[in-house]
Amino acid sequence: MAWTEQDLREIEDELKKGSQGVGDVPEAESLDGITSLPAYQEKDGEDIIVRAPLELLAAPALDAADKANAAATKAESNATAAQTAANSANEKAELAAQAASDANAAKEGAETAAQSANTAASNANEKAVLADTAAANANDTAEHPTYIGQDHYVYKWNKTAQAYDKTDIYTKGDAFSIKKVYASVANMEADKSNPDITEGDFVLVNTGDVEDPDNAKLYVKADGDFEFLVDMSGAIGFTGKTPQFLMGTVTTLEAGASATATVSSDGTDEGGNPKYKLNFAIPRGNPSAPFRVAGEYATLEALKSAVPDGSAVDGFMAVGTEAPYDYYAWVNGDWANQGKIAGGGSGNVVVIPAAAMSLSDQATSDEIFNAFGGKDAFMDICQSIINKDTVCVVANIPEESGMKLVYIPVMAMATYTDANNANFMMAIITETTFQLVVTVTDGVATHSSQVLNHIYEAPSNGNAYGRKNEDWVEVPEKSDVLTKDNETEYTPTKPYQPATKKYVDDKTFVRDVDGTTLNKWINNTVITGETVQDLADELFGNFRSFAENYFDGNYTGLKFSTRQYDDAAGAWFGYIINANIQYCLSEPGNGYFELLFTFGYGSTLKSCDIHYYSASETSNENKIVITDVVRSDNLTTVTKKTAAEYEALGSKDANTVYCVTD
Repeated sequence: MAWTEQDLREIEDELKKGSQGVGDVPEAESLDGITSLPAYQEKDGEDIIVRAPLELLAAPALDAADKANAAATKAESNATAAQTAANSANEKAELAAQAASDANAAKEGAETAAQSANTAASNANEKAVLADTAAANANDTAEHPTYIGQDHYVYKWNKTAQAYDKTDIYTKGDAFSIKKVYASVANMEADKSNPDITEGDFVLVNTGDVEDPDNAKLYVKADGDFEFLVDMSGAIGFTGKTPQFLMGTVTTLEAGASATATVSSDGTDEGGNPKYKLNFAIPRGNPSAPFRVAGEYATLEALKSAVPDGSAVDGFMAVGTEAPYDYYAWVNGDWANQGKIAGGGSGNVVVIPAAAMSLSDQATSDEIFNAFGGKDAFMDICQSIINKDTVCVVANIPEESGMKLVYIPVMAMATYTDANNANFMMAIITETTFQLVVTVTDGVATHSSQVLNHIYEAPSNGNAYGRKNEDWVEVPEKSDVLTKDNETEYTPTKPYQPATKKYVDDKTFVRDVDGTTLNKWINNTVITGETVQDLADELFGNFRSFAENYFDGNYTGLKFSTRQYDDAAGAWFGYIINANIQYCLSEPGNGYFELLFTFGYGSTLKSCDIHYYSASETSNENKIVITDVVRSDNLTTVTKKTAAEYEALGSKDANTVYCVTD
């Protein structure tokens, strides 16, 4: 029978009465027992309709949809509700698909993050490799510092070639000079980039204010900056007062070392002018080696072509077509330019006339200036030393002699205040050092000179040396002598070796005893038998031991003391007896010992003879004999006279014995 429309409406109404919305049913905690949507699930023994959450439906969503369609076909009466459930299931399936898509996106994000992390790690490894390389380069540089070679050129380390490269920087020392004088430290710092002031040049600050702490400070150019060296004034020498320079010390350095010159303050003279000492340290070289010209060439190429190996050349090669010439020396396998020479102080070599070396102690101001070629020439020399890159030499053969001139290099320095105030100092280093100082104050020149002997190093043969009469003399090592502050035990073993106070003191046997013991030995007596050994040991502590040690030379003296310190009185009390041993016998093998000694007690001189027979205490060989050395009942004086003196005596003194010796 077919369903009418009325029947269908009634069925629909009945279904609606008992139906629930999706939001009204409880949510399932699992899919166990759920076979369709809407879902029934047993709870507390009763089947109820439940909702399945999205996370439970994500996987079986499509199966649930198929089951829903089958249920709709099977129950047409529930078509509307089934269709609604199917639509709801499709929505859930779409949500599940979206969740899966989100999961894939998250996975891709994680993979991208992992790739970024791997890239960062790779970059970090690259940075670590670069850091290791930088550290290796730093270590390589630290282990190969820049140095100055024997040819006076600067050598720098080439990390790529792993070898030193020779630079164009030439550092051969020139004569000491002040290159420029500044009015302030600020002016000096502002002139730092001055190309005329090169590395190693000296500059001076002269503020003109004696109270200014920067006044008269000496600086040196180093690493592009000015480094402070010394305060040369104490600060009045450059402000109206003319500094006076005297020669200080000259020290000989090893060959190849760099020469140095320092200035030290030495107070002031009677006129208030500051005094200074010039101290030189000079490397050992060839004494009196002159400046010799061994040949002349128009160009350096001509020199190298004619003399490719200059190791045998004694002197310098002049290069040029007219004066001043460039002078070349053979240095480390090549010809090296040593500068120019032109007489009268022109060029970059200042020539000091030979006449300046022979000034007398009584030379006048005019004679001093004339020795330098006149006052103007002297002032030119001072200014050249200060303002130019110069080397100073001395002509050691006068030109008027007709002989060939040779030049000896000197160390020189100068100051220049104005045309009437300047200082010139020089030193010629040969087997000795000749020092000359010329001071010009208010236009008047004075000079002083002296010859100093070099202090060479002591012989290096392992012995100790000291200075005596300007020479080295061998001296004993401190460990070989006894000094006044010696605290080390020393025992002499040879006849002429010295002895310490403790050694001498220990040679005297000192026995501390009380007065009761000593009183047994001050009266004349003869004791024999068994009490002898006890008395002897009481006095000596161990008589046999003392006799053996004295006989063997371990003791040379004997002393008895009763001195004791009284704390209450704060003083010593008692007395000391010095004994003189006259005879000692020690025969340990026979057990026999004998000691004869004298000692003074009060006004009496006693003799004590001890016979000690250790083999038998009771033997009569044991004996003590104590007697006066001089015995008399009334004798007080013994006097010596010649026969004539005795005959001339008119009367004799009482209690006196007269001894005639001729």
